[in-house]
Amino acid sequence: MLLDLTKFQFAASVPPAVSRAYAHARLLFDADEVDKAVDQLAVRLSVEYQNADPVFITLLPDGYVLGGMLMRRLVFPLKHRAAHVDASHHPILENARDLAGRPVIVIAGHLSTAQSQALSHWATQQAILRLSRVVMAGAEMTEHGAGKEATLVALTTNATPWIGCGFEVGGYGANLPGLYQLSTEVG
Repeated sequence: MLLDLTKFQFAASVPPAVSRAYAHARLLFDADEVDKAVDQLAVRLSVEYQNADPVFITLLPDGYVLGGMLMRRLVFPLKHRAAHVDASHHPILENARDLAGRPVIVIAGHLSTAQSQALSHWATQQAILRLSRVVMAGAEMTEHGAGKEATLVALTTNATPWIGCGFEVGGYGANLPGLYQLSTEVG
């Protein structure tokens, strides 16, 4: 399904910056490509974790779309949590005691290098068995730490910033089924 964001008519209450963002967005991945990429992630996660009793942590706000898409595709037992991150980029969880010795899958829209490093530090503090970071968009997939850590990416792109697939502008657009690149000239 292709959406031409330049053709949308907006309610008067929609901020002008949002209207401009939609008008100048460029499609990177359509809904079918997004679904296929998430299907592939789900297969990989199922193979790696179906017998591992993982904890699935969705980082809010931008991880909720990918988290929801994956939850519908992963049919093995797993424990799920949602979390915001603190100023140090560590997940804020009410009870993290049950993470020790277990594999953890952290779902996010995107993670910067600093955020990924902070998650590695947090995982070490929590004595997590294996940490997988799963993101909607970003650079190539990577493995590090002798197989104890991985970053899995649904949509490989260096083009930023984004709207759609959990990414938003001014609180709008996270629901778009495709991933669009925003013009850096739009404010």
